[in-house]
Amino acid sequence: MPFAEGKMKSQKRTAFTYEKPWIAGRADPYVLRAEDGSYYFTASLPAFDSIALRHAAHLRDLPKAKEQVIWRKHGSGPMSFNIWAPELHFLDGAWYLYFAASDKDDIWQLRPYVLTCRDADPVTGTWEECGQMQCAEEDPFSFRAGRRRWASDSRSQISTSPGWRAPQSLPRCRSF
Repeated sequence: MPFAEGKMKSQKRTAFTYEKPWIAGRADPYVLRAEDGSYYFTASLPAFDSIALRHAAHLRDLPKAKEQVIWRKHGSGPMSFNIWAPELHFLDGAWYLYFAASDKDDIWQLRPYVLTCRDADPVTGTWEECGQMQCAEEDPFSFRAGRRRWASDSRSQISTSPGWRAPQSLPRCRSF
């Protein structure tokens, strides 16, 4: 690996055209490169009322990839308004989608929430609500899902602290 050895190989640059906007009508874009080299795309939708995913073999194909809505806002209460800034992650054999949402009766109660999918294909799989992320008072780098606490560290994307349960023990999520 040239970079790891402290050497840089010169690479010939080629001209390309950047289309602006890349994917029309989408804010807060998030792209994930999957283990197989394909790409997933999610972003805030114009109505801020649902979450959708796209999948394509190449980045250049994402703008024309079919968009599939995987979750819709609640009619009232938490997660009923301003659904935005989704992020898709694949951790420990499951898909996780983090997003912000508020209550339509208190729109400034904007909080982070988590969905999970244990199917191989997150575009067609079944998504479940895991609830709101909450920080543990004693650890500013952690959050809670149900009664379980989670921490992020530099060795892995999600890990647990001593005495905490492993990611496989994520609380049973509600299906919808």
